[in-house]
Amino acid sequence: MSGERPQKGGCLAPARLGVLAGGGALSPAERRHAALCVRCREALASLAELERELGDTLAQAAHGLRSQCDEIQLRLAELAPLVAASRPRRRGPWLLATIYACAALLLLVAWLGYAVAWRLELRARLASAARQDVRNVGLVLRRWAASGRPLPERLDPGLLRAAGLELPARWRRGEVVTDPFGQPLRLRRTGRGAVLYSAGPNGRDEGGRGDDIAFVVAER
Repeated sequence: MSGERPQKGGCLAPARLGVLAGGGALSPAERRHAALCVRCREALASLAELERELGDTLAQAAHGLRSQCDEIQLRLAELAPLVAASRPRRRGPWLLATIYACAALLLLVAWLGYAVAWRLELRARLASAARQDVRNVGLVLRRWAASGRPLPERLDPGLLRAAGLELPARWRRGEVVTDPFGQPLRLRRTGRGAVLYSAGPNGRDEGGRGDDIAFVVAER
């Protein structure tokens, strides 16, 4: 069916797919594209799978943050009588307000630190998974080239399965070999051989350089 082919004009950027996965608002055109595009649906499925894998880690982090908040509230409760008994006529109310304001600031800083840590951990996990994907596929293609056969023009899951590679779930659901960021793995021929690479966390195709995650398949 025509609806199973990716639309012209390219897939949604990983950041926009993240907005959709998180329940955020996209433009009508972006939503139509995401509903019809095989690659975008595979990328969304990949994001959901990774979110499930991170569930336990995030739950532990949230428990730790709640414990810190409870500890701060307990310390404030212990300090309140001391503050009330310390020169209540002149400084008591202002000092108590200052302590509560500082506590609120500490809670905000802890929450921001948790959010930043979660994003860094997610980025690191995705990059690690991408490196493993590129290596696994690259080794298959390296054996392919060593046998004297020309490298395939298109990375097809069926071809990799026939070569004995165990496919992750997101590859079994579609017709495109994608990285954990939802972008297709790319095979670039060079004057000295070929390089397989992922566009990496920033999603920009840099030809296997810069932020890209690359694996040398064949080299003369």
